[in-house]
Amino acid sequence: MDYMDESFRMVKFQIKLEHNNCMSRFKFGAFHDLKMSTICSIPLKTKNYLFTIQDYYNVNNDRKASLIIRNLKNNSSMYAIKNWYLNENILRVSFIEKLSDSPFGLLSSFDILKYKESSQNGIDNISTIILKINESDALNSLNSLGNVIVKEREEINEGQIGFNYLLSEMELTTFKKALFMNYFDSPKQSHLKDIAKELNISTVAANSYIRSAQKKIIMNEFNSLYD
Repeated sequence: MDYMDESFRMVKFQIKLEHNNCMSRFKFGAFHDLKMSTICSIPLKTKNYLFTIQDYYNVNNDRKASLIIRNLKNNSSMYAIKNWYLNENILRVSFIEKLSDSPFGLLSSFDILKYKESSQNGIDNISTIILKINESDALNSLNSLGNVIVKEREEINEGQIGFNYLLSEMELTTFKKALFMNYFDSPKQSHLKDIAKELNISTVAANSYIRSAQKKIIMNEFNSLYD
C-alpha cells in the first residue's frame, strides 16, 4: 500500500440527523426545551451494544427526571438503564443501548477521529471527523437510521484538529501550579505573586499564562458543546 496516497485525507462534518430512536425524542410535549449532550459511548465486548453516558439539561425537578427515564426505558434501542443522577438542573443517565441504533455505534467502524453529539426534539446534531476514503460508506450508514442533512463539510489536515487550543508548556505549567495552589478557590488561597515566585517568573507573565490557558480551555469546551 502507498501510504502517501490520498486515503489519509480527512473530512470534518456537521450533520443533522432525525431518527425515531433518538434519545431526545419524547412523547411529552412539555419537553421541547430539553437538550441532550452525549458524554461518551463505549463499545462493549459483545460488539452489539454500547455503554453510553448522556446529560439532559433544563431538568429542574425529580418528576421531570422520572418522566425522562420512563420515556428512555420505552425507547426500542434501549437495553438497560444503569444509573441516573440529578444535579443542578442536569440529569445524567448511563445506559446500555443497541449499537445498530446509535449514530456513534454506526460511525465507530469507520475510523472516526472525533465525535461530538448533542440533541433536541428528536434531532441529533453531530460533529465528526473521518477519513475521506470512508466518507460515502459512513453517510450511507447514517442514512439507514433516518434523515441525514450535511450542514457543513470541510476537508482538513492534521494541523486543523484542535491545534489552536493546545496549551504551551508554560501555560500548562502555570495553570497546573495555580490549581495546585488553590488560586481559583473562592476566596483565593494564593495570589499571582505566590505562583510567580514558585515558578521564578514575573507576576505579569504568570497572569498572562493563566489567562491564555483559561481562554483556550474555555474555547475548546465551547466548541465541544456547540460545534
